[in-house]
Amino acid sequence: MEDGTLDTLIEMSRLAVVRHHQGDLAEAHRLQQEVLATSRKMLGENDRFTLLALSNLAEILRAQGNLGEAREMQESVLVKSRPTLGDGDQVTLAAMASLGTMLEQQGDLAGARRQFEEVIAISGRSGEENTFTLRVLNELASVLLTQGDSAGAYALLEKLLDGRRRLLGEEHPETLQAVFGLAAASLTKGDGAPAAAVHDQGKLAALHGLLEEVLATSRRVLGEDHPSTIQAMSDLGAVLLAQGNLRGARKMQEAALAKSRLTLGEQNRTTLTAMGRLGTALRRQGDLAGAQRLGEEALSTSRRLYGNESVLTLEAMDELAEVLHLQGDSASARGLREKVAEGRLRLLGEEHPKTLEAVVSLAVVAYAQGDCARARELDEQALPIMRRVLGEEHPSVLTTMDNLAGVMHSQGDVKAARELQERVVSAFRRLRGDYHTDTLLAMNNLAVTMATQGDLIGARVLQEQVLDNSRRALGPEHFNTLLVKQNLALTLKSQGIGTATAGSRCVHCLKHLEQKTADHVFPRSWYPLGTPDSVQRWTVPSCPQCNKRLALAEKDLMVTLALCINDTDGAATGVPAKALRAIGIGTSELSEIETSHREKYRRKILSRVVPYGLLRRVLPSLRVGELNGRPADGLDDMAPVAILTIGLVAPVAEKIVRGLEFKLVGRYIEPPLSLKCFVVPPEKIHALDDVFEKSTDLEFGPGLRVLRAVPMDNEIFAMYRIIIWKALTVDVAVGRLSH
Repeated sequence: MEDGTLDTLIEMSRLAVVRHHQGDLAEAHRLQQEVLATSRKMLGENDRFTLLALSNLAEILRAQGNLGEAREMQESVLVKSRPTLGDGDQVTLAAMASLGTMLEQQGDLAGARRQFEEVIAISGRSGEENTFTLRVLNELASVLLTQGDSAGAYALLEKLLDGRRRLLGEEHPETLQAVFGLAAASLTKGDGAPAAAVHDQGKLAALHGLLEEVLATSRRVLGEDHPSTIQAMSDLGAVLLAQGNLRGARKMQEAALAKSRLTLGEQNRTTLTAMGRLGTALRRQGDLAGAQRLGEEALSTSRRLYGNESVLTLEAMDELAEVLHLQGDSASARGLREKVAEGRLRLLGEEHPKTLEAVVSLAVVAYAQGDCARARELDEQALPIMRRVLGEEHPSVLTTMDNLAGVMHSQGDVKAARELQERVVSAFRRLRGDYHTDTLLAMNNLAVTMATQGDLIGARVLQEQVLDNSRRALGPEHFNTLLVKQNLALTLKSQGIGTATAGSRCVHCLKHLEQKTADHVFPRSWYPLGTPDSVQRWTVPSCPQCNKRLALAEKDLMVTLALCINDTDGAATGVPAKALRAIGIGTSELSEIETSHREKYRRKILSRVVPYGLLRRVLPSLRVGELNGRPADGLDDMAPVAILTIGLVAPVAEKIVRGLEFKLVGRYIEPPLSLKCFVVPPEKIHALDDVFEKSTDLEFGPGLRVLRAVPMDNEIFAMYRIIIWKALTVDVAVGRLSH
């Protein structure tokens, strides 16, 4: 054979490898087939170059999803290369490693592990560290993770990172991948998805920070579209999801999937992973239609790439089953979950966390179909193994305990169900925090059990807490939020309290609306200058008459209060100027009629102003903290003081609370419920600290703040504290207060 022909084949082979790495698999396949055909003809079947070409072609077929033919090719390479070239030849070792990867993708984890361990043993005989051995070490770590051996995988990845730092340097792409892989493995659930089953929020925060550093370095060194950068984005999104940051997780996964599709193509494992993770984020956000579309696409792609029995295909199948279950299609969900449970039992064994998860998920759909006996059998079968394998307070263990409690409740064993649920809620609150979806769901389930036992006060208080937290964490239209709202309505109905029906009545006078207007919970004129556009300016249904009447009351209170304050910290920027303009000061080019109106209004407002000395003589026992930002003791007797009466404050405070109750709970304030308003003097601000200690804090920009507490009380259903421009504090009680 002429040297020129061999040189041409070598260049064509190299070009095929480049095209393969660039994602142009069709062109790589064409080039490598041509190289193989020519090499067989010119050099023979058993020549080293021919065997290398055959192995490279098998790798391209694997990337194209043709695992069966690719595996046959690599096995034929090994049959010829081992006797002719020897085990230590690079062609033999590369074919063995490639075969191990195929076995892993086909679900034969034990076979893949044996293959990789043999490659590492042979490659390490020379005693010299090389990049090929380190790559195989990475592959072996991946298998160990999938098998649930996180500790073994972590040890290998530490060795991998040390080796790549020595051989390649700190900022080499493969070193960055090793840093990222080590971070992910430190908090993995055993299927390669970082942090999804981690129950330590502190470790999650540490992992979040580390992945952000890796992503920033990868972007700087490798670029936005490098596969390692895309993978880091996807894994950071998975950590955000585990932390309960659903919006951040969705945004990150959408960006990762878009880049992966554009750069790596649809038939790529990184693309498939991002697709599945985005589907999970959509499901957790309540976008079930979007989650179903992605789930079906991910399952179809995984089947095409890896077949029906691979770990990745079973993962996609399980996620789609969860979406179908939430949509009410329990029959289809159960069919998929039975396949997942059977497949994982064969591939991973009875005690693998993913197998246990599949058994528990099957119990959930069995329960949804009313098959409580089967659901309880599955939960009780899995729970002891999960406790032993995962630990008593692992999130999967706690979720299974909660599921079992639900089954026990349905079977009439309510006392035992409540005891189990109280343990679960306590653990989730401590481990996940009050705003995590796991905690919210467990609290809702406990509240339902409490209501069944007749503990309506406890159930209502817990449901109102869950509703506040769910609205903040998930949004008002999330299906979990709506479920809690529905359960609260049932509890209130049991206590004789009605709830609002789609805003068909005026929130204030309770009359049915013939003409509907939108009343701002806080008047638009009350928001200081600089209030961000993102601040919610809530409105509620109101009749025109109430809207007009209350607008006058709001204006009177705003002008009277605003004339008495100095805005030194931005809490009321621009509000005093509005008040002055309302009484005709600082205005120009007004009509005679408008000027007359404002002068008349000024006289009305100033009628509330008296000298401080007169106020002190008429009410000698009156205690005053600060007036206009100055200690009262330092005021001259002739200093003007505006008097705020309860008659001025109460109508506006009660109007605000009626609007907030409608927005937050969907409740009209009507018999047997009523309102009671208290203006809080400075020295009494801390008197109700115990009540407001665990309140919901609603901020409407820099000047307006509301605290809402739910006391454990049969008479008071809610306590509000309204703080206006840091100058006026008003408490309003909602409850059975007619006496």
